[in-house]
Amino acid sequence: MSFAIIVGAAALFAAIADEIGAGETLGRLDQAFADGIASAVPIGVIRAFALVTHLGDAWVLAAWCVLGAAILIARRRFALAIGFTLAIVDNGLLNSIIKHIFERVRPVHDQSIATATGWSFPSGHSSGSLVTYGIIAYVLVRVVPDGWRLPVIVAATLIAVTTASSRVFLRVHFASDVLAGFALGTIWLVACILSIEMARRYWSRPGAAARSRHQS
Repeated sequence: MSFAIIVGAAALFAAIADEIGAGETLGRLDQAFADGIASAVPIGVIRAFALVTHLGDAWVLAAWCVLGAAILIARRRFALAIGFTLAIVDNGLLNSIIKHIFERVRPVHDQSIATATGWSFPSGHSSGSLVTYGIIAYVLVRVVPDGWRLPVIVAATLIAVTTASSRVFLRVHFASDVLAGFALGTIWLVACILSIEMARRYWSRPGAAARSRHQS
């Protein structure tokens, strides 16, 4: 199942990346959608999204990363703390690298409401929010009572989706940037959770610690 999700998200990302040029159909649809938002969405809604979008700011995600890692270290969950940190930090690095590969210019937007610099594709707020709040939800699901697991997952999903949507309404990203950011974040989040689970299952096997000492 995890492999299928990764493959599907990668295929979606590749399909979007192949169609984002100004002369491509997707590029024209992106611009038409951005123009439609500018003319049809009330300014009050835009200003509300200008507040929500900060949930995906780099400094906010970095704060969650530091706080989460500190709590896990305090609880002596060192391996999980490493996985948690790498998931968030490396996603930011990966997104930055891909942005410089495609170098897509951002849509024209009202800079008095929201200001964004750098390249547009893929959306760092989208992938960063999905990975950060997703990995937080993964950690919480492992420790909260069963009845809280679904609310945790739903809350993380709503935060990620709302934050990503805000980038389109603020017109600092095209819709395809956000969708690609979600695809990229899905690939990375699933890969990280899969790696953490594989490591956890390995170290929970009888004799794993003894074999490690013997090999060293």
